[in-house]
Amino acid sequence: MAIFTAIHDALVETAKENNIPYQIEAISRGTGTDANVIQLSRAGAATGLISIPNRYMHSPCEMVDMRDVQHTIALLAHFCGKNIGEILKSY
Repeated sequence: MAIFTAIHDALVETAKENNIPYQIEAISRGTGTDANVIQLSRAGAATGLISIPNRYMHSPCEMVDMRDVQHTIALLAHFCGKNIGEILKSY
């Protein structure tokens, strides 16, 4: 799966503009998330993928650092305030 470059770049730019820490992870196969299905259905759709590091996934005691959750909320809130149409036109 290849994340759409315009979405990726806009997410990174948004994080930098708002001093939100982020990490980029390269994955050479499908991610096992809904992003794969959305990207590949019909003619496809521009997708981005944001994940929160966790431990013990899919268990009753799954754990995340609340700072990661708060940073993710901030990133999404700022990203949603952007003009996505203009972002996509630029690529």
